[in-house]
Amino acid sequence: MHHMIELNSHRFYIRRMDPFTALGVLADLQRTILSPILRGASGKELGDKTKVTEALVSGLEEISSSLGRDQTLALARMLLDPEFISVEIRLDNGTYSPAEKLRDAAVMVTLRGASDMLTLCVEVVKVNYADFLEPLAPLISKARSLTEGQLADFQRNSPKN
Repeated sequence: MHHMIELNSHRFYIRRMDPFTALGVLADLQRTILSPILRGASGKELGDKTKVTEALVSGLEEISSSLGRDQTLALARMLLDPEFISVEIRLDNGTYSPAEKLRDAAVMVTLRGASDMLTLCVEVVKVNYADFLEPLAPLISKARSLTEGQLADFQRNSPKN
């Protein structure tokens, strides 16, 4: 079964990863994203919402300061594995091309920027880990907006070729 998301008038189909691949991806996500959040919560009394929010913000700040370009790109490539994502490209006449694996050429045609890439990454996480991550949904949304801001800063400050 495939999950379909429409983005920029193109149709993306996300297939669940096989259990071994999903477990390996989860391990990398946990190490890169969840560990800093848990460190932010370490030693804090989490009995009320304010303290939980403070702990999450502390963890997200650690992610923002430690997640570099190479790690971000590696995570995106791992999540946007062409073996599990295909795309139907909307043509000028309003029809769609036959579905093709989401390789770099298709990425360049269908995704307009970092925000689109993050949107697709979040969808892959939802499809593969929804039952596991449901309690963390608000946190994932916050992490996405922080990461989008970080990527926008990076793009603004990068030397132009």
